[in-house]
Order: sequence, then structure tokens, then C-alpha cells
Amino acid sequence: MHRRRGATIEFGPSLGGDGFLEFAHRGTRDNQLFLTNAVSQKVDRFKPVQDWFHNSPVLV
Repeated sequence: MHRRRGATIEFGPSLGGDGFLEFAHRGTRDNQLFLTNAVSQKVDRFKPVQDWFHNSPVLV
């Protein structure tokens, strides 16, 4: 889990202190989802979540 507040981000203990996640956060625009940017930067641990959002929800 992570929490984004303005220009800062807090990663939960399950994500560890991966420096690449900090790099991905710095490259995320203010109006962009961190998840989308992380997957586009090849952070594979978030790919299953992105795939679920892409494939599962159905608009009613």
C-alpha cells in the first residue's frame, strides 16, 4: 500500500524501500495515477492490479 499526499509518498512495509518506486513516484505527474505510471515504467509488482482494473470492472 502507498499513500500520496501532494509531492510526497509513503510506501507501506510490504513494498519495502525500493529506490525504483521513489524514482517512479518522482516521474508521476500531479494529475496522473501512480499505478499507471509505475506499470508504464515496468514496475512488474503492480501489473496484476493494473490488469484487473483493465479487464474486470464492468460499466453498468
